[in-house]
Amino acid sequence: MRDVKQQGLIAERMKSAACRREIQELRGKVANLASVNEVLLDENRVLKAKVSGRKLIDLASRKPHS
Repeated sequence: MRDVKQQGLIAERMKSAACRREIQELRGKVANLASVNEVLLDENRVLKAKVSGRKLIDLASRKPHS
């Protein structure tokens, strides 16, 4: 009986460790998505400002004269 409980405890510890690893991985993905989301929100603000007629100059699209 003791061996059965010990094996069950080991199995649960392994499941717990796997869950902790998955949580860490998912937290990293959430952080990455939050970063991408902030970039997209900033791009949306710029585009909305352009559409609304504000006088903005897009410096990134200027190309040097050849």
